[in-house]
Amino acid sequence: MWHSWAEEQNIIPKLEENSSEELDKILQRFYAEVRNKHGEQYELESLKVMMASLDCYLREHNYPNSIIKDRQFQQSKQVLEGKAKLFREDGKGKRPNASKALTIPEEEGLWENEKLRSSSPKVLCQTMWWILTQHFGLRGRQEHHSMAVEDFSVCSDDDGVEYVTFKENPTKTRQGSLNTKRRPVLPKMFATGGARCPVGLFKEFLSRRPPELRETGPFYLAAIEKPKTAVWYKKQRLGVHSIGQMMKSIVTNTAVTSTGKKLTNHSARKTLVKKLRAANVERQSIIQITGHASEQSLQDYDEGSEQEQKVLSSIFSNKQQLSFQSNRDQGPQVLRSAFIFSRRMGIKSPYTLRAEVLRSS
Repeated sequence: MWHSWAEEQNIIPKLEENSSEELDKILQRFYAEVRNKHGEQYELESLKVMMASLDCYLREHNYPNSIIKDRQFQQSKQVLEGKAKLFREDGKGKRPNASKALTIPEEEGLWENEKLRSSSPKVLCQTMWWILTQHFGLRGRQEHHSMAVEDFSVCSDDDGVEYVTFKENPTKTRQGSLNTKRRPVLPKMFATGGARCPVGLFKEFLSRRPPELRETGPFYLAAIEKPKTAVWYKKQRLGVHSIGQMMKSIVTNTAVTSTGKKLTNHSARKTLVKKLRAANVERQSIIQITGHASEQSLQDYDEGSEQEQKVLSSIFSNKQQLSFQSNRDQGPQVLRSAFIFSRRMGIKSPYTLRAEVLRSS
């Protein structure tokens, strides 16, 4: 987006070649003028992401100042804040198009309706996209498109249980420079047995490729619609557009579409984080899986489960008895999770909630 705008304005596209004073003036114009391909204003979150991305680029190129933190860029930050204020006054910036996560029943329905299985070339490809996103925290399109078979390894632990490891290519938050921080923990996808075993599905996916491409080449290949042999895929990389439509393809003709949820490829990552949060996994452990640069980056995912928010509403309404849709034994766990969620949302003194947690324990 920056390069496109800079070329239209006859501005040097390389940010790092401008002094701080010059760059601050240029960014004032950029924030004020930039539009999407339809000529419309970007959502506030998109503008924040642009600013963060430009700042990340400058850090990668050893620029002496930060366009987010340093006072040399106070004027451009004021332009962006002024734009944000106008957006809010107009009732915008509420992120109506934010993607949603799937619930556990919705995901179960996809498996039961064979939208996730190994029953056909297309379905097996969709399934690999889903389980790799879940186990390795991959972003929905570009990371999948750039993957190669060589990025994966099948190993066994000391007990003989097989697992798959993935060594990622440079990503949005880890761009491959000398100072790049790799994930401190290499994620592993362990075998679980049964028809949904991720390692079993992974090995079957590789076995369905042309023999000469089972150990090398692009990971995703174009599917043969009606294969006549055990080979299900062509010697042709699956297009990035097809991968970009993967979530839409998975939910087509299912009950999920009738919910009215906004579902995109990003929904798979949101589902992953929602599962981990529901299991009370620490945020530091979550970012080791998702590959986020920091715990703060998870704020976009902190919507809280409906169950947590039901508990909070009951407590704030002074209801004496709390009812849970799940088993009574899960009550304390839900309350603890709700307590953690309330603190994260800035509720400073939920004493009643704390008392309920202690009583239930």
